[in-house]
Amino acid sequence: FGTGIGVENVVWQSVAANISSAVMANVGSLGFFALAGSSYKFEAYMPVVPSAGTTTAFSTYFDAGTCSYTVESQTTAVAGFAMATSTTSASTGTTQVMTGTTARTIRITGIIYSAGNANVAVQAQTSAANVVVPSGSYLTYTRIG
Repeated sequence: FGTGIGVENVVWQSVAANISSAVMANVGSLGFFALAGSSYKFEAYMPVVPSAGTTTAFSTYFDAGTCSYTVESQTTAVAGFAMATSTTSASTGTTQVMTGTTARTIRITGIIYSAGNANVAVQAQTSAANVVVPSGSYLTYTRIG
């Protein structure tokens, strides 16, 4: 754990996080603080469990800098990954219709550079039902420049 180049940091979701907002909201503690003038790569891995059929969206929030990220999502436990890429904070511009109540996976990977300090967080929204992100989900981030 540290701020040096090449040092991987892990943010561990120690308790389940409920997603129940119809607008983008932070997912538990899955976020980090990017230092001014630095570049980072990051990856979030989240099993998610909807309580019923719902439409969801996942994104990365950043309040400064230039960020590019990809969201890979499963709509069911056995579905292949759908992918969407964005450079917009808190919006991938796409949604996923999730059916059933079995666990499936969301993965977000990206890079960010900011001339000033920046908050970076995994965000999600749901249209109709709660979605649980269980404990054990994580976010890794590594300073690369």
